Amino acid sequence: LSAEEQAYLSDFSSERLVDLYRIWTVKEAYVKAIGVGIAAVDLSQINVELPLPGCSALVRVGKEPVQLDFTTGSLDHGKYVYAIAQSRGTASALNVVDFDEIIAWAADGLEEADSLQK
Repeated sequence: LSAEEQAYLSDFSSERLVDLYRIWTVKEAYVKAIGVGIAAVDLSQINVELPLPGCSALVRVGKEPVQLDFTTGSLDHGKYVYAIAQSRGTASALNVVDFDEIIAWAADGLEEADSLQK
């Protein structure tokens, strides 16, 4: 973690573990977007600006802003967090669907298929 992230987590965060996961997933998204492994980057030099405004994250490497847009969120009522990096300025058509919704949708489709066969 960067010094700023450590200070935020210890002094201001009301959800330290969740905020730590948010920071970590943004850093993971960044290293994946630039095509290197986590071991190839000094993660303390990547700073995720907190608190995360809405569902976007501001990221700097050293003092330079990263030229990517990051979207963050959670699934299963905050049980899981995610971060997605994409080229700056690209329109986001991202629709995150809870796994239970996918299962319900599939079950409805199977029931409809069964009724059509009868």
